[in-house]
Amino acid sequence: MRIIIDLQGAQTNGSRNRGIGRYSSSLAQAILRNNERHDIHIVLNGAFPDSIDEIRTKFADFISQDRIHVWKQLPSVAFAVPGSKARRRASQVIRERFIQELNPDVVFVTSLFEGLSDDGLISIGLCGNVPTVVTLYDLIPLINKGDYLHDRQISQWYMDRVDQLRRADRLLSISESARREAIDHLGFDKTTAISVGTAADPHFKSTTISPDCEESLRQKYDLRKPFVMYTGGIDVRKNIERLIGAFAKLPRSVRNKYQLAIVCSAHQHDRNRLLQLASEKGLSDGDIVFTGYVSEDELVTLYHLTRLFIFPSWHEGFGLPALEAMHCGAPVIASNRSSLPEVVELEEAMFDPFDQEEITSRMHAGLEDDPYRIMLLENSRVQSAKFDWDSCAIRALGAIEELGRAPHPAASYRSDARPRLAFVSPLPPARTGIADYSAELLASLTKNFQIDVVLANGVNSDLIEFPLIPEAIGVMSEAEFRQNYGDFDNIIYHFGNSEFHSYMFELLQLTGGVVVLHDFFLSGIVSYREWHHLEPHGWQRELYRSHGYPALLARKSAVDVYDTVWKYPCSKTVVDLAEKVVVHSEFGRHLARQWYGRQADSKFQFIPLLREPYTDKSDKASLKKELGFAADDLIVCSFGMIGSTKLNRELAQAWVKSRLGGDRRCKLVFVGQNDQGVYGAELSDFITKKGKKRIFIAGWTDAETFRRYLSVADMAVQLRTWSRGETSAAVLDCMNHGVPLIVNDNGGMASLADQGALVLRDQFEISELTEALEELAGSSEMRAKLGGLGRERVLTGHSPAECAEAYSRVLAAARLDRNRLDYAIDLVRQAGLSTFEKSQFSSAFANASPHENKRLLIDISVLARTDAGTGIQRVVRNVLKDMLGRDFLDFRIEPVFVDPAVRKFRFARSFTTGFLKVEPVDLPDDVVDIGQSDTVLLLDLNPMLLTFVKEELLRLRRQGTKIVSVVYDLIPIKHPDLFPDGVAQAHREWLEIVAAGDTATCISKGVADDLRDYLDTAHPNTHLPISHFKLGADLDDVRSSVAASVGSISAADRNAEPTFIMVGTIEPRKGHLEVLRAFEALWDSGKKIRLIIVGNPGWKAEKIVRRLEELAPDHPLEWRQNISDEQLERLYGEADCLIAASLDEGFGLPLIEAASRNVRLIARDIPVFREVCGDCASYFTDDLIATLEEWLQSFQAGTAISSEGITRVSWEESVDTLLPTIFPDEDFKVRI
Repeated sequence: MRIIIDLQGAQTNGSRNRGIGRYSSSLAQAILRNNERHDIHIVLNGAFPDSIDEIRTKFADFISQDRIHVWKQLPSVAFAVPGSKARRRASQVIRERFIQELNPDVVFVTSLFEGLSDDGLISIGLCGNVPTVVTLYDLIPLINKGDYLHDRQISQWYMDRVDQLRRADRLLSISESARREAIDHLGFDKTTAISVGTAADPHFKSTTISPDCEESLRQKYDLRKPFVMYTGGIDVRKNIERLIGAFAKLPRSVRNKYQLAIVCSAHQHDRNRLLQLASEKGLSDGDIVFTGYVSEDELVTLYHLTRLFIFPSWHEGFGLPALEAMHCGAPVIASNRSSLPEVVELEEAMFDPFDQEEITSRMHAGLEDDPYRIMLLENSRVQSAKFDWDSCAIRALGAIEELGRAPHPAASYRSDARPRLAFVSPLPPARTGIADYSAELLASLTKNFQIDVVLANGVNSDLIEFPLIPEAIGVMSEAEFRQNYGDFDNIIYHFGNSEFHSYMFELLQLTGGVVVLHDFFLSGIVSYREWHHLEPHGWQRELYRSHGYPALLARKSAVDVYDTVWKYPCSKTVVDLAEKVVVHSEFGRHLARQWYGRQADSKFQFIPLLREPYTDKSDKASLKKELGFAADDLIVCSFGMIGSTKLNRELAQAWVKSRLGGDRRCKLVFVGQNDQGVYGAELSDFITKKGKKRIFIAGWTDAETFRRYLSVADMAVQLRTWSRGETSAAVLDCMNHGVPLIVNDNGGMASLADQGALVLRDQFEISELTEALEELAGSSEMRAKLGGLGRERVLTGHSPAECAEAYSRVLAAARLDRNRLDYAIDLVRQAGLSTFEKSQFSSAFANASPHENKRLLIDISVLARTDAGTGIQRVVRNVLKDMLGRDFLDFRIEPVFVDPAVRKFRFARSFTTGFLKVEPVDLPDDVVDIGQSDTVLLLDLNPMLLTFVKEELLRLRRQGTKIVSVVYDLIPIKHPDLFPDGVAQAHREWLEIVAAGDTATCISKGVADDLRDYLDTAHPNTHLPISHFKLGADLDDVRSSVAASVGSISAADRNAEPTFIMVGTIEPRKGHLEVLRAFEALWDSGKKIRLIIVGNPGWKAEKIVRRLEELAPDHPLEWRQNISDEQLERLYGEADCLIAASLDEGFGLPLIEAASRNVRLIARDIPVFREVCGDCASYFTDDLIATLEEWLQSFQAGTAISSEGITRVSWEESVDTLLPTIFPDEDFKVRI
């Protein structure tokens, strides 16, 4: 059972920090703790962002984060806000739609009386009838209207809430008293109002208070004497006035020893009023203490310190403070009205709240009478043990389970006995099995529906073979249907994977409807439509929509384009447009889960393939003669169109090898049209050479001839491979005719074991099929048994009446869902929203539908605009390329970029198709509707751009979207002097975004350590998980293309002088000026060495650029800008040594790139370079000239340190280390 808990009771301003908030959280946690078999989710209101973070943290040990969902509503919907009615109604529709999309069995509302002065929002049954349970705290304002509902606006709000409460299917009251109120005042019966009780939270318990803690608290609140304590708010029913009067009536000798502590928040006018009353009663200053708000810890301490706790209220829903005080070991006395006798129970501890003298008497005894005090203390110990959250939760779960099991009547949307149905399908004489099936189905549906069949333009209705009585069915052209589709109550489409269904795509998009998916794979017809110019780019677009970029790459790289047609279903658009999807086997649902996720699967409905029971009255011998066979021939058939997926050739081979192939009385007949390509030709050739005129291909047959073959068949063999979700009508035809079967375990065939078939392994050996043929042919008893079992299965599970009734249920459910949705939209339309509010509603309503599969949204904001050519860009480019090439089973890769104009992310479709060099998908770069199941990977680095979406990222984080940041370095913060003004601050602001995310992954351990140190100081309350991954350095594609074009660079081709290379952006921290000074000194000393500097100018580069331009004309110095990967590969090939002189780095990617090409290394001695290179580089600190001279000597001697020992990581391996830092619990399976 799926239970949805609406936890707004722990969110709203009015309840979050009060008893309702604590009760809602505690009961929800206890329900989760005691749940053993239900799928429980929590829904939260996005209008209270601070509470979302708190609840996620508080519930982290009880429920996974992906089961906490956040909806987005319109702003300013509080009842007290003028003009809020339209926004409130629209937001109620959004909330109910959001919850319905989670497919709940029961909804549990923790607090219904919300939304007077804040944006709390709850409705019941506005546009649906999901079984709903509501917590009932009390009906105090309803029962005491004169005290509480004299304000007109408050009265209207409260009575609206009462009206909503009456719509609940069950009430869970916090006390027996509240339950009786629901029965007496709302008309609930004893079975629908259930008392589940209340408990105190665990920190309310007896403990030892230290003298220092006591003294501190007494001084803070001026509690100089032992005190009588009350807590619970200032309200007429709380009876504070009589409490003060009763305290004042204590004997002066007693009263002078004590103070009365009123422990709660109090408005100043209430405080002044009550102090004035105390003075009138003869109390002095200090006799009464108003503490104001106290923390939970202080409240616990005060419970322990009080001499006596008193609770004089004359109406409570439960009376939790009395129970809390008991848990803390305080002696407690209380009123004997409403729920308090359930809490206190001891008659001697209770009093009439309207009898001031009795209150005084109980108070006097509780302060001075030791035996009475002992009795009260014992009562607190015994009574407090009776209340615990687990017991409350078990009772609540029991009530919820009982409601979930009870039949819940579905609302009827209209009274018509026979709804009007548009039936869109090919019909006979079209040469497709779907046409024959549709004709049979039409005959069964006419009883329940007024039906019009919709024919494709150009189809002659005079040629259609109608079932049964044609006058029961109307005929409508496609063009006429386009004009009148709104007149129908239901529309049903029969989709298959052939050109017969081409016209349905645009119709479905126009009209919507229920789809019968005879083939889960629609790639054949979708590609056909593109190739025949019926929908330009249609297949490419559907490959992307259904399967993402890996499918586009597969099409691009396929040797045979039909391999891509075969691999990818391309049916997601049809599934998304469908109201419901009918499939004829559970395997179809399995494919939906496999390809499109469980959200898509929830739309699928299984209805067995209809089969009219066959009664064989013909003479079998006569039929055999008509078909050209002898009366004693054993006829083995294989029905259906011939093709490689039907394993016809394997059957022919097994036949030839079996005893049947040598028996003149045994005949094998393929009843279906032969493949028109190579496969069919090869099969025909095999039959001619090996078949001994006992194997036949009957070709396409009309329905009557097809039935004759079914009647004469002694057994049938129906084999499949690569099942694509289609249901084998031929198998059912065989079973319907009592023909025993041999099948293999492919797709849904496994279910036929012991039900009419011998089932082989999916990938069987020819010898296994041979044995099965001989076994079944050799046993007439086995054939009779299997034939009987098969026929019984068809009769019991595939009868026309049962299937027609199943269709009626699915179509009725679709009508009901559409009616609810239309009703909800009508409510919003009638509400009178402004144009801007309508736009807000549309966005929020669309967001109410959850995404079907997880997506990894990779931010490439810089790369999508311009490839800056930096090391970071190389990382982004290579990680993106590798990820897009992986067809992950559990999530989808989508590159995105920041649009500053709308402060949101957009799809990077245009860039990505160009980046991958695939055909465009002809779709715009829409704003991404990011859902809870998505993960945002901030891979690119542009702190300024990300500030535009800071608030959006925080909102996404609260709704449950996972935010992962890649951190390249903290250099601008560590060395702000090396960067332009403002860069360090921008970096800090970006790190605020990082700190607010779910996790950060760094490009080296050094950066991870720097980030942890920074966050410990700048964001000490952040406990961000931090990891790191390895960067790749391969340019394999580039290297192979360079080698192919120019060949490898031999020692003879190199320059005679040693060649050094620096790779990186030209900026001060890279150490270019220091390197240039060192090389200038070596050149001046006569050293024959060459220096190549690769990089584009960055910030503060003017001085470096000027020096480069001065030195280059007269020295062996080259400065290369804007180079391609191919050019960089060539330069690495020319280099003997790479110099990495950076003052600080996040990683040092050129070091790995150079090392992977066996280029030696000289690096500045900084921690990150030691991490990367270990002992496989020469290091320098201050004297680069000396280091270069020593290196040149060792190089000439052949003893220079080699870089070969550095671990070389490919980008594929790099991504393998990155992925677990994003999804720690995934196994990253990919489709093969």
